[in-house]
Amino acid sequence: MRRVTRAVLAVLFATLVASATGACARFYWVKPGSTDEQFTQDSKACEQEATVSPAAARSVERSTYRACLETRGYTRQELYMPGADAHRGIEKQP
Repeated sequence: MRRVTRAVLAVLFATLVASATGACARFYWVKPGSTDEQFTQDSKACEQEATVSPAAARSVERSTYRACLETRGYTRQELYMPGADAHRGIEKQP
């Protein structure tokens, strides 16, 4: 019984450490009551607004993209357990 308790405590500790270091957290765009469909439309519109080059290898100005979503009511948050109103944007970097 004691070995099981130690094993459980070890797993809980490892989970806590991983959570505290941000290993599981990701950035999401959050707008209360928003749907995936609504975010997809807003994100595409902001991507077009922030596109620097119309060439095949487009470049999106990250700050313009973020500002656009913010004007549409989204906030960027680092979350461990996102809800239904949290959405992943096109950015690859924090």
